[in-house]
Amino acid sequence: GTSVTIFADRCGGAEAMAIVSDAAGNEVFTSTLPDEDLKAEVAKKMLDFPDVMPYFWQQEADYRALKERCAAMAASGERGAPAGVATIEIAIAALSLAELLTPELQKQLA
Repeated sequence: GTSVTIFADRCGGAEAMAIVSDAAGNEVFTSTLPDEDLKAEVAKKMLDFPDVMPYFWQQEADYRALKERCAAMAASGERGAPAGVATIEIAIAALSLAELLTPELQKQLA
């Protein structure tokens, strides 16, 4: 089978990096938050609002999109969850999966 190692590092402060390596330890994917464009946007907003934590600005666009989807759905009168928004059922399934996998992952990491 194929083996993949996923390593995520919250570097402290307002930066995070995720590195995906293959079984031989070769990096196959790296993602850094914020990217250069977002860093520039956050720096600009921090000048106007220096008392706001930088990570709020990093997440602002995602939260705005989420709120807009939820507001549009509520205003439409339709039932259910907006497209692309996790429901409580999805959250419960994710937690159930995590509970199922935790003992095996702990064993493998020991």
